Amino acid sequence: MVDPRLSTRLGTPADLPVIEAMLFEAFFWSPTYERPAFEEFRQHPEFQKLVANWGRPGDRAVIAEWDDQPVGAAWYRFWSQACHSYGFVNEETPEVGIGVQADYRSGTSWTLLCRLASPYEYD
Repeated sequence: MVDPRLSTRLGTPADLPVIEAMLFEAFFWSPTYERPAFEEFRQHPEFQKLVANWGRPGDRAVIAEWDDQPVGAAWYRFWSQACHSYGFVNEETPEVGIGVQADYRSGTSWTLLCRLASPYEYD
């Protein structure tokens, strides 16, 4: 059962700061990884490429909130052969990302993935 304090909603381009914060969580999910400062890592070229022009056609995100505060996000994005990231398969297959703050990972990740995969959840 999902805790009633957890809610999800469809992301918008205005949620870019949340997506950036959760992308950072995705990169450094393990407590064994050395975490740089968020502002420092935001300057990394791969990080910038992953969020550039967020909200373009085909981008989709779901935001998880706990007591109305963002704690996680799942998203997908389509890439081209000419411009893609490390998870590229082909132009018809989106690359999926998910990041959740450590204290909220139990159950939240599954909820986000289910909502992201449902084309009718928010339409």
